[in-house]
Amino acid sequence: MNRKKSLRRAASLKYSHAFMHLLRATLLSFLVAIGGLFLFRIILLCVQGQDLLTSEWVADLLAMAWMGLRFDAKMLSTCFLLPLLLFPFAYLFSGRTMPQVWVRRVWVGIETLLFVGLWLICVVDYYYFSFFHSHFDATAWGLIDDDTTAVLKSIVSDFPVLRVFLLTLIVATGTALWGSYWMRIPYRAKSPSRFLVRIGLTLGCLAGLFLLARGTLDTHPLRAIHLNVSRQALINQLTNSPLFALYDVLAHAEEYKLELDTEVILRRWGFHSETEAVKAYCGMADAAATAPSASLFAPCVELTPCRDSLRRHSPHVVFLQMESMGSYFLQFQQDPFNLLGALREELPYGYCFTHTLSGGSGTLASLEELLFGIVQGPVAQSSHFRTPLPYSVAKVFGQQGYTTRYVSGQRLGWRNVKNFLTAQEFDYVEGERELRDYVAPTAAEGTWGLHDEALFERILQVLRTAEQPQFIYGMSLSHHTPYDTPYTEHTRGLHIPDSLWRLIDMPEEVARKSFAALAYQNDQLGRFLKAVRESELGERTIIAFTGDHTLKQNLKHCDDPLKLYGVPIVFFVPKQLLRGRDTDTEQYASHNDIFPTLFHLALSGARYFRTGRNLFDLTSPHPRVALYDRKLLLAPGYTVALNATNKPMADATTSPAVYDSLYRFGRAYHAVMECFVAHELHKDPALDSLFTPVPCPSIDSVTLPRGIISRATEDAHRP
Repeated sequence: MNRKKSLRRAASLKYSHAFMHLLRATLLSFLVAIGGLFLFRIILLCVQGQDLLTSEWVADLLAMAWMGLRFDAKMLSTCFLLPLLLFPFAYLFSGRTMPQVWVRRVWVGIETLLFVGLWLICVVDYYYFSFFHSHFDATAWGLIDDDTTAVLKSIVSDFPVLRVFLLTLIVATGTALWGSYWMRIPYRAKSPSRFLVRIGLTLGCLAGLFLLARGTLDTHPLRAIHLNVSRQALINQLTNSPLFALYDVLAHAEEYKLELDTEVILRRWGFHSETEAVKAYCGMADAAATAPSASLFAPCVELTPCRDSLRRHSPHVVFLQMESMGSYFLQFQQDPFNLLGALREELPYGYCFTHTLSGGSGTLASLEELLFGIVQGPVAQSSHFRTPLPYSVAKVFGQQGYTTRYVSGQRLGWRNVKNFLTAQEFDYVEGERELRDYVAPTAAEGTWGLHDEALFERILQVLRTAEQPQFIYGMSLSHHTPYDTPYTEHTRGLHIPDSLWRLIDMPEEVARKSFAALAYQNDQLGRFLKAVRESELGERTIIAFTGDHTLKQNLKHCDDPLKLYGVPIVFFVPKQLLRGRDTDTEQYASHNDIFPTLFHLALSGARYFRTGRNLFDLTSPHPRVALYDRKLLLAPGYTVALNATNKPMADATTSPAVYDSLYRFGRAYHAVMECFVAHELHKDPALDSLFTPVPCPSIDSVTLPRGIISRATEDAHRP
């Protein structure tokens, strides 16, 4: 009997090899894990999105399933497949037919732990999704800051902990038995396992692992911006994988933490109290030291003048945040180096402010400062992204009867922007998917989404069909690395002048692609401005644009802030709205001044938080300065470093008194902005009452014409 058993075992092991044995079990486990995550997504769809199981959403659901499968494979390849593949790789040079018993037991133990971990993540994510209607996000990280005991009590009382525990035991037992079965069954091949075959399989596994971990063959790996596959928010949520959602939360843990302790903020900027900071910022002669926070911040809230004409005929307002549009490089405009394209003919119709800086050094930082006055962020990626801010630009326009809309060709998974802006009362948040459906199914696509031609086409479509005033915040993306804009006749003939080559420190190919992308972006912007100006929209539409930051090009031996961080700020305003007003286009300004200016141009009796000043009001008492990224303040003849621990001394050409006042104002500005946002995010106290609309009497009778601009009016409008 023993001899027969030995003969049968020898026959079964004739062409077996430990490498192939472990590789087979590992790949089977990986496929089971993929299937488990796919089943989890189907369960979520059936429980949370039964209304989506109709023919209308079939294409989007298929796109969701495919993209979700890629995200599942991406995460499982690194956290599940990779550790198990180490076992067969260990036998690559071995001649053993079966792995040792202890190796098999270790493999089964690790495989069981991985499946149990995957099961628990899915279970917790299921209940998290049921409550928040999203996978793990920044809110999950915020739970750590809560009372741990209270959180645990809530979990025990509100969730079926015992049932989950029993099911976890069943899953652990089942996966252990399943793994043990495959460890006992030899790998029976039809021919002997050869070393070269094992080498080939190893290289194939490594290549496949690399491809799965990237998720794509494009320049950038699969990431959050690819989660947006539909106009339906729930489908986009279901695209995500619980593993990727958890990884994204942990990877950005530091970004999710904001400093909301006002005492820490005040110490950082050199103030002893919020009263002192507000007093320095608002130039108040006196402020009550014991004033409650709500009344303390009241001097920072301003009211636009009441104008019946604006209430009766509210103009459309379009603001455009242009990617990497630096003002310094535009001075090299010439015929062989035509960076402006169609924009060149439109700039004379606008008011171009030239001594201006961006608010931040990144796209999201600039967006948050422009819309919310947030100088410390990002809030969009913090645990507070769902907290509505009552002073947001969208809320100010919305209270005046505007439809508010964010439009971009980008994939809206980027930086959690869709969830954040939706919480801030934007009526519509539109990205790549929406633009494809509405206007540009065949539009040119780049690494980050649809290029700017689709963006401007969509904005024109909205304006032409609007039945009520529109506020549109447009975000461009064409001048972003890797600069994959479509070549046009306009951009193909660019010739970079030698005077510019001597200044930039970048590889030639990168510089050429960057300037070509900038020229494409500017040309599309110019075409849009011309289309508005030459239509009836021209007399009832305000357009403003700026760069989110300057070009990502290195300048050799340069320390001039206007060259390094300067961006243009340009307004196109119907002449009737500026009747009797003058302005100084060479005054110093920055992003924080843009929306206070737009509020005064377009809104009647609107309350807003004063992040800056009205650039068309030369009588304003507020300092005419430019602020950059919590680091610098610029004024005529002064460059003030705000983030220095010790206040730098003024040089011999400047007034120490003026320097001191600018230094104190700049630090007070940041202290007030950060403290105000901290109060708003914590709601301690809630400052919503400061922005409650109040009726106000009429003080003008100017009407806003509705006809088409004549050539004579255009010529008169040229500043």
